Amino acid sequence: MKSFMLKLNFKFILIFIFKKFLIPILASIMVFVFFDHNAFLYKEPIAQITAVQNSKAVNLTDSLKNQDLEITQKLNLRLLNTSKSGSTLYLSNIAIRSQVSSQIYTEGQQVLLTKTKTGYQIFSLKRDAVVAALAILLIGLIFSFINWSFSIYLLLSLGFNLLLFLLTLFLDLKFSGLTLPLFLGLAIAFAASSLFFVLGRGRQYFLTLISTLGSTSLTFLFCLCLLSLTNFSGIHFENLNYVTQSPETFFFISASISVLGAIMDGCSDIVAGLMALQRQNPKISSRQYFKSGLLIGREITGTLTNVLFMIFMAECLPLTLLLIRNAYSWSSILQTAFNLGLLQSLISAIGILLSVPITAGLSSYFLQSRSHLKQKEAL
Repeated sequence: MKSFMLKLNFKFILIFIFKKFLIPILASIMVFVFFDHNAFLYKEPIAQITAVQNSKAVNLTDSLKNQDLEITQKLNLRLLNTSKSGSTLYLSNIAIRSQVSSQIYTEGQQVLLTKTKTGYQIFSLKRDAVVAALAILLIGLIFSFINWSFSIYLLLSLGFNLLLFLLTLFLDLKFSGLTLPLFLGLAIAFAASSLFFVLGRGRQYFLTLISTLGSTSLTFLFCLCLLSLTNFSGIHFENLNYVTQSPETFFFISASISVLGAIMDGCSDIVAGLMALQRQNPKISSRQYFKSGLLIGREITGTLTNVLFMIFMAECLPLTLLLIRNAYSWSSILQTAFNLGLLQSLISAIGILLSVPITAGLSSYFLQSRSHLKQKEAL
């Protein structure tokens, strides 16, 4: 009997692994193979690097005594499409080891080319195979571990938010003076659409949305007042990468979206917990609702704050390693790599903490009012 149960459990585990993991992985591999051989679909010339010869690295030192290595690569490439498919190209590539503004190529990689008067020039790496394979793997794992209806709504939410983002970029290019209101509207639209697709239209949706927007607005009002009182001392907005317009505007736009996402996560957990509590015992007082909301908030605050810190560290790690390799002092590294990311993480953490009493208070008032209304209707 025991051996039969062991065989049964082993069979169940194999079926579980095959359905939940192997099918998405196999689908991802198939998509990768297809996109790795889809050069015939491109109008742009695509070539594969067949051989790489690296020259001896040359030391570079700039006026600030930052050090790096320059490498000259001689590349042999084979064209994969166009009328000259199969022909061989010989190109040179100058790159630096840190790869901040250049790319070091390796054998087997595929690249996009641009036609010049004298021949061809490398435009960028061809990355569609990796991106498509990861996307299919993500979708497959979502459908494997989440029910199909919820998975479909989740993917629709992601797709709709992507369309909103592209539309906002288009409007920003057309109306350059409306950058701040456009992207603040985008943040609100992100919250409204994400919650609508996940929660549907109902009490939980409206209560979570109101709590999220209210907590986010209060957080930014508090932080802006505090930063204004200190005259933004110690904040180096000029270190924001690749910004040619007002860096303060773009920082607060990106911060508003990240803060709103963190607050939305906490608010949805508190509201869902209190509504489940109401279904179990509709006669709970508003004070008990509030205390329960604070208790749920205490449970999730630590986890959400740690997640924010890990995201912040992951974003800062590449630039930090680059600056360390270039012998920057720790004071310069803190100002360049950590300054704005740390500020954004602190704003998000403050938002999470403020959202707990705000969401608990709004939820307790709303749920208690609904309970009184139902009691009156029953009488």
